[in-house]
Amino acid sequence: ISFLIEAGLLYDLSSTSHGVGRTLRRFTPHYAFLIKEKIFSVSRGFNATNLVTILDAPSEKHPLRRSMYSLITKQNYEAISLTLPNCSNCGAKRLADNQKFCHQCGKQLVDESAFRLCMKKNLVELPLTDFQKSVIKQTNFKTVEDVISSKNTATEFMKVKQVAQKRAATLEFKVRTWVNEFLA
Repeated sequence: ISFLIEAGLLYDLSSTSHGVGRTLRRFTPHYAFLIKEKIFSVSRGFNATNLVTILDAPSEKHPLRRSMYSLITKQNYEAISLTLPNCSNCGAKRLADNQKFCHQCGKQLVDESAFRLCMKKNLVELPLTDFQKSVIKQTNFKTVEDVISSKNTATEFMKVKQVAQKRAATLEFKVRTWVNEFLA
């Protein structure tokens, strides 16, 4: 943070307190840099009226901190259960969610979550074009987890020849869309 302040990209504002031991430092960014990078623009063009509207808008308030019970009743919350697969050997249904072995044949039960399966999925197995698969092969990304956990996914894709910002964003969008569909 000190580096960003020294470089002039951030300006230090007065601190704010949110209770005992919760003093927060506040900063404001240098708007010229953000405008240059078109952070406030939806398109590639420049719209001064739109920019002024955004900059004059009141600052956002703190988001609501909801509890689980404000979204769903306690009765419905307690009724939620995890549906795990039947025994892969004999097909017997599980008696409990935390069951590790089949009660009929004694085989170890699969305890892998859909999320884990999704994250382990190899990227070249996703429904992508041949070009997109060749781009992935030229990066360090091998699994869906690599893409999702990356901080600069698009930048990594743009290191490949013939991949600019638009193609990189499309590729990242396709992977994230596949994840959303898989987990839905």
